[in-house]
Amino acid sequence: MNEIKLKFKNYKLLKDAEFNLNGGSIFFIQAQNNSGKTTLLNAIAALMEIKDNTVNPVSFGEKDGHVIGTIPGADGKDYQIRYDFNVDGDMKFVVIGPDNRKINKVGDMRNV
Repeated sequence: MNEIKLKFKNYKLLKDAEFNLNGGSIFFIQAQNNSGKTTLLNAIAALMEIKDNTVNPVSFGEKDGHVIGTIPGADGKDYQIRYDFNVDGDMKFVVIGPDNRKINKVGDMRNV
């Protein structure tokens, strides 16, 4: 069974959090307003699409952060996707393959 692992640091409301989502399962997110439900979904979408349209993703008062996900690729192998960002609006995605090879080209990342 595939598993998606997510780790957050200073991404909007998710200051420091980790989630493991088992593939084939259905998840519901229930929490009070302003607790990070939409932030979690936006972060997953950013990792899957290798782009983030979130305006200023950095948590208030922080200078930088990241979202790291381990996600099964189309070939069935696990890939680590790292998204780094800072308050200046700089952002960078890197995909690390199962052989520890870094993929830096956006087109190649999206093909994973």
